[in-house]
Amino acid sequence: MRKKAIWVFFLSLLLLVGNSLPVWAEGTTAGPVAGKAEVVVSEEFTVGVVVYAVYGLVGATLELAFDPQKLAVLDQDDQTPGTQISAGDIFAENEVFVGPNEADNTAGRISYTVMFMDPAAVFNGSGTLANLKFKALAPGTTELKFKEDSNLAPHGLVLATSNAPPNDKIPVNPFAAEVKIISPAVKGNVWLEKVNPQDTNHSGIMVTAKSGDSVVATTYSAEDGSYSFNDLPAGSYTFEYLKKGWSKVIHTGINVPAGAIITLPDLTLFIGDMNSDTFINVQDLLWVAQYIGKRPTDPEWPEAQIADVNQDTYINVQDLLRVAANIGKRPV
Repeated sequence: MRKKAIWVFFLSLLLLVGNSLPVWAEGTTAGPVAGKAEVVVSEEFTVGVVVYAVYGLVGATLELAFDPQKLAVLDQDDQTPGTQISAGDIFAENEVFVGPNEADNTAGRISYTVMFMDPAAVFNGSGTLANLKFKALAPGTTELKFKEDSNLAPHGLVLATSNAPPNDKIPVNPFAAEVKIISPAVKGNVWLEKVNPQDTNHSGIMVTAKSGDSVVATTYSAEDGSYSFNDLPAGSYTFEYLKKGWSKVIHTGINVPAGAIITLPDLTLFIGDMNSDTFINVQDLLWVAQYIGKRPTDPEWPEAQIADVNQDTYINVQDLLRVAANIGKRPV
């Protein structure tokens, strides 16, 4: 009950409206800024609600609108029921009061209030009021903006100040963000064979789309092994997968129709294709053998380190045996 009373008190302060335009507030702007202007369906991305050239700021209430058919807000506080966003850098160094803090992925609405608890705390300059995480759901262009018909704050945003006149709100020019969501033309997953039980990072595998001998596009796998190509022209492609030290794979004759989304078969690359010829054989054993005994202090280490298969910073017979275990193996 006491928490609710405090929230009502702070919210009332934020909603008080002043009639004068302080000289120090001229030019204040605020709005959402997306980390990327273009994202792919299923991609997660960040948005910061930023304010520029603000003076005397002690708190903010905002309500944002988004299209729930195209975007979903991701929760940033798994200890609290519901879906929450997080405070920006403006409020990071001080104790703050927060409430309400909720995102409604059905209605397409985000409500957030934050205020310094210390009466002496004040922010001047430019910074981030709040941070949001979204997941792109469907292709198209969508807008993030303050909710004009908000019941929480006039026009969806109030910037509170402690400057005279007391408890005035700071005049601000709002702006919106536009995000383009595109469908991947080709997507898939490619993983690295585990050498050690703790290996979970599958990033950095180069995936190349070729038309004939020409490279059309290149991308790299994410940490979870996912990759995608966007807006590939229709045609027949060869896809090559390469990470030095693991199986090189070449898939030919992949037809990509216009406007289609193609999911390629999952792949796991085996450790041991040291010369990247798509085979693991005696040639790869000889490649490793030439670096037996090498350590990071040796000048040859930059080129030799992929032979350190078990990643113990020492190339020895254990690495040779690990490659030998994969002789003849090829991803399908």
